Amino acid sequence: MAKADDTTDETTDDTVAAATPKEKNIHAKLGRLNSLQRNINAYMNSKSKKFASIQAYVTQAAAAQNAQAKLDAANAQLAADQATLAGLTTQLADLNATDTTGFTPEQQAALDAQIADVQSQIDAQNTTITGDTQAVADAQAAADAAVAPDDASLDAALQDMANKPVDQEVTDWAKGVLADKIDQAAAATSTP
Repeated sequence: MAKADDTTDETTDDTVAAATPKEKNIHAKLGRLNSLQRNINAYMNSKSKKFASIQAYVTQAAAAQNAQAKLDAANAQLAADQATLAGLTTQLADLNATDTTGFTPEQQAALDAQIADVQSQIDAQNTTITGDTQAVADAQAAADAAVAPDDASLDAALQDMANKPVDQEVTDWAKGVLADKIDQAAAATSTP
């Protein structure tokens, strides 16, 4: 009687994977661009020519961000003042629709005074809205003039600083790093 072979087949796959080019670590691709992680003041105040294009990019992006924020605030103020005017207009219409039958002269005088007060508030609100409308137009003109930089200008700035071509991975990394720096620059240069 033959003994059963209890051994298992332990063959291994000795196939060698085709050699694929090893992708560079992002920090190796970055080279000089690793400096972008520094404190914003360190490179915004740097006199090094390698930072000049990045400084310009951050400054332009911060200016565009501030201009957009002012436009958004102006539009919000206009909307709030228009809502106030709508409420006052409704209040005036309700007062004018008051049935004055049987009013005493004092009641009529009180209603007339109330109508005059609301009308005065409406006139003041219309003046405010005229100012708001001009503020929106001015903010829109400033936002149109402060165009945000695009990816092509970022790529050019990055290539200038790195002194070598950059790929999409590097651009995406730089956008992430610079987003906070742009916010800081915008906050430092915003005017109320």
